[in-house]
Amino acid sequence: MTLYILRIDTDIKNFSRLNTLFEISSKQNLKGFWEYKISDEDSFFQNAVEHILTKLEHNLNALKTLGVRKRDLSLWYLYEYDSQCNFEFSSKELKRISLSGLPLCISCWQG
Repeated sequence: MTLYILRIDTDIKNFSRLNTLFEISSKQNLKGFWEYKISDEDSFFQNAVEHILTKLEHNLNALKTLGVRKRDLSLWYLYEYDSQCNFEFSSKELKRISLSGLPLCISCWQG
């Protein structure tokens, strides 16, 4: 399993509006974060970073009206591996992440 996740630390009352903005159905996870997930089974997984950051940029003003601040946002990469943990990000992806100002959080585990 491999996932990219845009995680937003916000009040549960904003979840419905966030679902509308990002055109998805998300539920509160155990820690109270709203999440926009793209898995390796999604057709646009290869462009997940571009996809997430584009959606985020299009919704920045709406997020501000909901009280979401830049420090409430994080981009996650979750990677389950069998025998060796290897992955890479393109220079374009790294530049885009850097320009967004989002922290990139990486979690790997052996499955």
